[in-house]
Amino acid sequence: MEKVKIQGISCSPRHGNTEIMVNWALDSARELPGVETELISLAGKEIKPCNMCYQCIDAPKDNPCPGIRDDFHEIAMKMMEADGFIVGTYADFHSAGSHFHILKGRLMSLEMSLAGHVGLRCKVVGALCQGSLPNGGQNLAVQQILLWAIENDMYVVMVGPEKGQTCGGNTGAYGSTCNLGGCAEMVRNRGVLSVNTKEELEAVREDKVAKIQCDMLGKRVAETAKIIKAGYAAVEPNEIQWAYGPSHKFGYTLR
Repeated sequence: MEKVKIQGISCSPRHGNTEIMVNWALDSARELPGVETELISLAGKEIKPCNMCYQCIDAPKDNPCPGIRDDFHEIAMKMMEADGFIVGTYADFHSAGSHFHILKGRLMSLEMSLAGHVGLRCKVVGALCQGSLPNGGQNLAVQQILLWAIENDMYVVMVGPEKGQTCGGNTGAYGSTCNLGGCAEMVRNRGVLSVNTKEELEAVREDKVAKIQCDMLGKRVAETAKIIKAGYAAVEPNEIQWAYGPSHKFGYTLR
């Protein structure tokens, strides 16, 4: 049995709808044998933006971003041990939220440091997003996550077709809270959104299609990570240029 570790990264300042969707995907991934999951929430974390100090160049793999001391170090160390990621964000003016963009900028240190290509390369990524409206920019936010994955030479999976439930073609799992709690609160308060209420923070639970898509996405990330890890394990190291990563049987290959 090929064992993999899948991490869900909730890029939201709150423990709410985005985190719920990420956990849906993780729950589904665990239904496959040999899958370990972990939730990484950015809620309450201090992650400062990259200040372009370039101290990450050839920095040690256990301290890839020495120029800034905050909660990023702990998150980066965890991410290096994963075989796949389910990255979730909220839609913010047809874009991924600022928490994703700040994390993305700091993660460049994994490529620049001595962690090198084993930091993120060859891992599997699936993306999800929730917003107030069904057409509130979730697809564009997901595309930004997937572009980040492609730029870092990771493998991208999407939500495929599920017979009798949803068609394929979606780049990720999309959730909506409109008329499911969030927007209802806004209407009742005459245009002022009542934030951090239980109803608003859990409104996406009423979106049944989002639940189905998260379930499908979680399994796709987990099964693809298994296939890729097994494939690398079956190939001799002299046949490939890039090592798989810290969980690979041949361990780190530093540049």
